Amino acid sequence: VIEMAKVRDIPVIVDPKGDDFSRYQGATVLKPNLQEAYAAAKLSHASSLEQVAEALFKKVSIDLLMITRSEAGISLFSRDGCRFAF
Repeated sequence: VIEMAKVRDIPVIVDPKGDDFSRYQGATVLKPNLQEAYAAAKLSHASSLEQVAEALFKKVSIDLLMITRSEAGISLFSRDGCRFAF
């Protein structure tokens, strides 16, 4: 589905499940919650969110990473290292 959408320039937003995000290669936006992001990155919670984002961008070819953090808001990362907090 992701490949078909890319061919048609349709953005794909994925709310991933599990800790293997490789099946979401090519998605426009990957939106894990905080626990899912740390688990998929295989990093401890002592690691910074920037380290988690860097690890996930290395593992999965996506354009944007949107990590939901409950009452702490949302962190949006781009592949070039920019971070926006909401």
